[in-house]
Amino acid sequence: MANAGNTLPEGKGPSRNRVYRFIYGKKQTSRQEIAQALGMSMPTVLQNVKELISRGLVCELGQFASMGGRKAAILAPVGQVRYALGLCFSRDYIDFVMADLLGDIPFYRRVNRIFSKDPAYFAQLEATIDAFVKESGVDPCRVLGAGVALPAIFDRAGENIFTSRTLGLTAVSCQMFSCHIPYRCVFVNEANATGIAEMRALGNPRQNYAYVTLSACLGGVVFIGGERYIGDTLRDAEFGHMRLHPGGKTCFCGQQGCVNSYLSASLLADQAGGSLESFFQGVKENHPDYSKSWDTYLDELALLVNNLRMVFDCKVILGGDLANYIAPYLDELHRRLARINAFWMDIRYVQPCVQKVGAAALGAALQLIEQFIIQI
Repeated sequence: MANAGNTLPEGKGPSRNRVYRFIYGKKQTSRQEIAQALGMSMPTVLQNVKELISRGLVCELGQFASMGGRKAAILAPVGQVRYALGLCFSRDYIDFVMADLLGDIPFYRRVNRIFSKDPAYFAQLEATIDAFVKESGVDPCRVLGAGVALPAIFDRAGENIFTSRTLGLTAVSCQMFSCHIPYRCVFVNEANATGIAEMRALGNPRQNYAYVTLSACLGGVVFIGGERYIGDTLRDAEFGHMRLHPGGKTCFCGQQGCVNSYLSASLLADQAGGSLESFFQGVKENHPDYSKSWDTYLDELALLVNNLRMVFDCKVILGGDLANYIAPYLDELHRRLARINAFWMDIRYVQPCVQKVGAAALGAALQLIEQFIIQI
């Protein structure tokens, strides 16, 4: 498939990039505000804005109300000029998003499909990507590439997978996936991708927070002052393998008492034929077995959240597959936290994620969007 979308804007003018990022962040601004905020001369701003408009990256949306003088034109970034495909592979589904340059998702699809290393799985993948792009209505020439999120640990170059217990992979090249994806690919850990998407959704680039993915396999990401913490061996925020109950249930890693053994979303879904939606419907209808399991789950979740708060002293955000179901039970979680929290009377530091739809796939796509913006 042709991919002219990989062609990045010519030139690397730092002033043009600063102007674009300011417009991108403000969503609506004026030439006068840009000049004042960035300390640039008006001729420099005018020239850069002219170039950005000519490239279709910025447009005028009418005029601001008059403040006594000439009305200022409203400048805004254009999202539909470029797109990035995002994919997230899980044990039993693939999420697809088509994200525009602003990080908005005009098209999303989840395909239920059990992961397999068999050629038939990847043949289906190729056909599904082709169908998804066609259904999105996006010109393939405008697609920058594909961001691929996997529940895996990668090397620093993002070219090889050390391990993915969820997918049953060990020491394999990322080409296992990229050779079946007709776009330039970048790879990212699933939990890191969800955290990146959440940072964008929160809209505060300097926040501290610990993000927990409550999915089949637990993971996470930690942001300090808006910067993602990266461990010495790229195994940071492996919340699923923190020891919650020493000597407890055996985890798939071989250790006993890991968080994964108590807070995997699969423990709940498997009780209802593999469906979280059915499980929570049962909880809502006071099904005794489901209600008991959920009550126990909330106790264990409170322990994990409290431990993270003690370590990082920051917001704890709950995402992953449970993100769409946790909100009605926050008061119950808060009560449990209040009983075990040693220092804080206010336990509202824990909250459900904002970006719920296709978060990991979006976070992967945002990597390509940032690469494009850097070169504007």
